[in-house]
Amino acid sequence: MKKQLREHLEKIRSSITPELRSKYSKAIWQRLEQTEVFQNAKHVACYAHFRSEVQTLQFFENYPDKHFYLPRTKGKEMEFLLYCKDDTFQVDDYGIMIVTGDNIIAPEKLDLILAPGLGFTQEGGRIGYGAGYYDRYLKKTSCPALGLAFEEQILEELPLDPWDHLLQAVITEKRILLPKEGSIKFNTDENRVNTNLLRKNENKEDTMQKWICTACNYIYDPAIGDEDGGIEPGTAFEDIPEDWVCPDCGVGKDFFEPYED
Repeated sequence: MKKQLREHLEKIRSSITPELRSKYSKAIWQRLEQTEVFQNAKHVACYAHFRSEVQTLQFFENYPDKHFYLPRTKGKEMEFLLYCKDDTFQVDDYGIMIVTGDNIIAPEKLDLILAPGLGFTQEGGRIGYGAGYYDRYLKKTSCPALGLAFEEQILEELPLDPWDHLLQAVITEKRILLPKEGSIKFNTDENRVNTNLLRKNENKEDTMQKWICTACNYIYDPAIGDEDGGIEPGTAFEDIPEDWVCPDCGVGKDFFEPYED
């Protein structure tokens, strides 16, 4: 069952165009950087984006005060090595870029883990590629783990096994998904992250009104903005310059009306 589900989820993620993947990835990182849990983290385990995953590497240089680490697998285990832009890289058996060298960080030294995946749920459920590397690694550390995902990857439920490790939150281009109160069981008190640290500016963005173009049905989402039009994520429609035009059909702002999901 999981094999077919993984194939289905990968097809869904791969159906997102490269242009949108780039645009959504930028919005995800901008949403991530608004959280205190990321702002306070100095040592961040991440991943080198592969195929159609949420993009990562190009954003590291935006945070010069942080140290980023990339995964390397050894047998059935995984470790994280310090990333430096000028490092020499290799490609592993899965086709993923990995850091060479021996600058490995101990699991207990990490402040935050940013995990990829194929599918996620509101409750922090995650399904990866099936090797179980993240599930085994997350048992070694008490730091919070967040999933980076496109909105299309969010599901109502997933067929999880007892050994599947739940995430503390999932961040998409549109929102931060936090588990319902009491829905996640933590191994230790240290593994319980204060969800208030993840909520900074979230309520404001979630309540910002979307607008739809009556000429072509393009929807302006303030959480995403319009990168090509110079509109930053988090910009309310009312604050967009009056000479802005619809990215799809070119009509002016007066052709837009409030949109309800």
